[in-house]
Amino acid sequence: MTLTGQRVLVTGGTRGIGRAIADAFLGRGCEVVTIDVDPADTSWPHYQFDLADTAGIADLVSTIVQQEGPLDVLVNCAAIPSRVAFADLGIDHFDQVMSVNLKAAVFLAQAVARGMADRGYGRIVNITSIHGSRGERECLVYDMSKAALGALTRTLGVELAGSGILVTAVAPGFIDTRGADLTTDSFTTVYQQFGKLPLGRAGRPEEVAEQVVWLASPQNSYVTGTALAVDGGLSATF
Repeated sequence: MTLTGQRVLVTGGTRGIGRAIADAFLGRGCEVVTIDVDPADTSWPHYQFDLADTAGIADLVSTIVQQEGPLDVLVNCAAIPSRVAFADLGIDHFDQVMSVNLKAAVFLAQAVARGMADRGYGRIVNITSIHGSRGERECLVYDMSKAALGALTRTLGVELAGSGILVTAVAPGFIDTRGADLTTDSFTTVYQQFGKLPLGRAGRPEEVAEQVVWLASPQNSYVTGTALAVDGGLSATF
């Protein structure tokens, strides 16, 4: 897979799926840049920035391009998990989750797409979730943000196709990351023992990253406006 020399911007790239994605691109000879609210000890340029500050995103991208060079790939991976009962949902929490999970992706895509369109080439990959097509108790805001990210993927795939920019998404299911609780009775019985999760195990961040790399590569020349479920068959069951 030819990716050498591609410059890739990954949000949420300090840990979990985002870090695995950054590592996968680096291993393919790409120049990687990450954005995260947390500091990072990485071998690539890292910009510490709170993506809830939507108004600052255009200037941030401009700074990155000036200092690092034009961007070929954007991976929107940064996200805030949310588990709160609907009756207890507050406006501030709602706004924070939607700002990081959705609004940041919109305006990052807008900022990088301008340069991509000028060069006639670009790839944008959004990390959505099984939550984008399924509902779970106390996950309203997170579910909404991921569903809307899927809509962003579809519509931008249509709107940017004529500019040489392909827009896709990867929708992970249960992935073994720091924020995932895979020790619950529900996971070990309903999902593993009784077959709700056909492959019977959580995925690894690296397994998500490999799909992102292909979708973002020049080898993907005809896939846009759609999402790939990387969920061990979870979304295929009922």
